[in-house]
Amino acid sequence: MAINISNILTQLNTKMSADSSATTTDLLRRVQAYQSLNNIKGVQEVKHYGDLPAIDSNNIGQLFYVSASTDDSFGTFFFSKALLNDDGNYDITNSAGWQKIVLNANDSDNFADITLPPHSFPGTVSGYTSGGFTPPETNTIDKFPFSTDVNATDVGDLLSNSRGGAGQSSETNGYVSGGAPYSNVIQKFPFAVDANSTDVGDLLFTFAFGGGQSSETHGYTSGGLNPAKDIIQKFPFSVDANATDVGDLIASLYASAGQSSTEHGYNSGSYPSTDIVHKFPFASDANAVTVGYLTIARGYHAGQSSAEYGYNAGGSDTPTTRCDVIDKFSFSSNANATDVGDLLSNIYRTVGQSSTDNGYVSGGADAPLYLNIIQKFPFSTDANSTDVGDLTVGRSWGSGQQD
Repeated sequence: MAINISNILTQLNTKMSADSSATTTDLLRRVQAYQSLNNIKGVQEVKHYGDLPAIDSNNIGQLFYVSASTDDSFGTFFFSKALLNDDGNYDITNSAGWQKIVLNANDSDNFADITLPPHSFPGTVSGYTSGGFTPPETNTIDKFPFSTDVNATDVGDLLSNSRGGAGQSSETNGYVSGGAPYSNVIQKFPFAVDANSTDVGDLLFTFAFGGGQSSETHGYTSGGLNPAKDIIQKFPFSVDANATDVGDLIASLYASAGQSSTEHGYNSGSYPSTDIVHKFPFASDANAVTVGYLTIARGYHAGQSSAEYGYNAGGSDTPTTRCDVIDKFSFSSNANATDVGDLLSNIYRTVGQSSTDNGYVSGGADAPLYLNIIQKFPFSTDANSTDVGDLTVGRSWGSGQQD
């Protein structure tokens, strides 16, 4: 496929520079959308121009973005170029180089507008399990890749040993809000590097076992215990700030699962066991409404989200009964959930993560056992989960994130 990457990116830069509201993230997403449509390698990021790798036959046509604000090339895209020799092979000795993408408003090449893909909650790189009860509580942040089935690695620590925090995910950071011992702290850790979390704000009150949701711009915590709450709180991803009260659930509840579509946050189930699925909008601050029911009433279960469905896995429907049920409900219509598969065993107090292709359940408990198993189930078909790896330590009551 013969594609003039220079002209394409020139037009991209021109178009985006004409829009005063456009951000670097907008441009990156536009480039990535074009590449996805045309099977071109994706954008990678380096801090400085000097960090660009040597050009070889494996990275011809690769796009890099220089991100460090202290660099003269800050905010600039580069692509690796090389000419074809007469034998059809790239000349990476004489003609190769990093081509700076410059603005040229007079470029007359035709460029069809590209519709940006909407924000999507599922991750593409890794799942995270943060904190939990081993016993006792732990502060460990584990990470496992979505691309291969392998064990998790310890990549950092939360501010303290805790369990039952609500998990949220932005494009660049994982968040844990609240937790037990009862806390009002909002903490975040970066996806780009393995590091400990930092304190970035406060919730309205100290609590644990709330549901976590994420829009493109904000993290949400709904419900929670100390005592049971019905409040929906949100905090911004763009700055480190405290949460605000933006609405109410149908009732005070805790130990529910959180799901996120492009436009709404969902809170499903609770403990003591209910089967209600709540929905609230991201675009405005408003109360939740009931949109359906789970296949069985339960709490302390894991929530996952594909682009089209919310999922619930495992949980406890009575103080002594666990379940292995995986059910799903549609984001596009208000309807009851359907049973689509089973976990490996009856467990509760599990942690959920979501990739674009699969839902994950990490850890959990079936007293007196605290599990270290990472299991996944596909979004494309209705099927049971499989064992794909282990956490660094068996635990329950953690919080889940994904990038």
